[in-house]
Amino acid sequence: MQHLQRRGLRLYFRLAIPRELQEFFDGKRDLRRSLGTVCYDEGVGLARLEVGRASRLFIQIRGGVMTRKEIQRLVSAYFERNLEDAEDRRADGLGLLEDSEDGAEGESGLEGLELYLEGLKEDLARGELRSISRVADAILKETGIELDKGSHDYRVLSREALKGAVEAIKTELAQRKGDYSVEFRPRLTPSPVPTVDQGDFFCV
Repeated sequence: MQHLQRRGLRLYFRLAIPRELQEFFDGKRDLRRSLGTVCYDEGVGLARLEVGRASRLFIQIRGGVMTRKEIQRLVSAYFERNLEDAEDRRADGLGLLEDSEDGAEGESGLEGLELYLEGLKEDLARGELRSISRVADAILKETGIELDKGSHDYRVLSREALKGAVEAIKTELAQRKGDYSVEFRPRLTPSPVPTVDQGDFFCV
């Protein structure tokens, strides 16, 4: 995971502070926090929680406004977790390809995923966001962020979630076929305020 670093045995969360907000962190460029664990799997889960926590902090500084890059970061973390969970299931022998006796592809779920992918791509082209609302709501619930469903930010989140879902399903389809050269790489957009409590983050 991109925000997870190991120093010695311990794992740390590290996230770049947006350039326009660095003045509120004494000019520092990164937030960093010890996750208090040496276990990678546990660290991944804790780091995802810190992504949401840091995003809420940045939103507070901006007076409730999210940037597109922050939205993309939340979407990326959500789909990275789902892809890792799918790989863990394959490691346990679940969700693997199974051929029938005549050599035809068996119950792998590939056809259903391919149809779902085409549906999402069509929704993206048409600007239809209802199909992804469950994912958008799940991202908000996981991170503890509240957005009005009629707001511009919620529509941006839904559209970014739709784009993330398309890329994630392409990756999942390839990996189910044994092709790990296809990686999930979502594109990130380069991008008076109250004093805020930075909690136990420290800046570097």
